[in-house]
Amino acid sequence: MLFYSAWHHIDPHLLREDLFESFMYMLAQPPLFNLFLGIILKFFKNAFPIVFYAVFLGLVLAICLIMYLFAKDLVICKHLAFSLALVFSLSPDAVLHENTLIYSPLRL
Repeated sequence: MLFYSAWHHIDPHLLREDLFESFMYMLAQPPLFNLFLGIILKFFKNAFPIVFYAVFLGLVLAICLIMYLFAKDLVICKHLAFSLALVFSLSPDAVLHENTLIYSPLRL
């Protein structure tokens, strides 16, 4: 996973050097996501791709676990619940979100 600049990311140099000012003055972009990016870029200067990958992989695994637990409560068969969670975790959307540094807001 490479860190690239996109319209919803503040410039990586600004996030590393002037995190507080960038966070306070550029509120048009998603502020908490940029704060998250800036904290990781500031504390993990050379290992930030590994940290980003670990965080996003952990989020997908947490979603799969929660989906399994909910499906187990709703469905009679545990194997069916596991199969549903496995299909979700191997779906293209889940793989895309664990390998791409993007912010995808909820669409109502």
